[in-house]
Amino acid sequence: MHLPTSPRRLLLVEDDRMVLETIMLMLEDDYEIDTAISVRTALDLLRAPASSRIDVILLDCLLPDGNIGDVLAEADRYSIPVVLSSGDPRQAQAMHPPRRFLSKPFTQAALLETLDTARR
Repeated sequence: MHLPTSPRRLLLVEDDRMVLETIMLMLEDDYEIDTAISVRTALDLLRAPASSRIDVILLDCLLPDGNIGDVLAEADRYSIPVVLSSGDPRQAQAMHPPRRFLSKPFTQAALLETLDTARR
């Protein structure tokens, strides 16, 4: 008897509505997706009891309402891998410790591969 596996869960933190919707379409067959459009919303989701179900976070480097370092610290606290995303690769180079990075724009294949690699 084959038991169904639980779907992978992603926290997508992206403030650009069009980018957010595009990424959701790219991942809808492979991930259950929670979304946040701000640092504050991302932190609220990470601090909720359901955060233990998050497998990986895709985090935009430039959010208007706070420091993404707060999201990274909270993710580290729960041992949730994070993939940073930006159109400006210099954003990821400034991170200490270094993080996985996916440069925008990206393909669906690159996105899936990067997320899967981050989860290992």
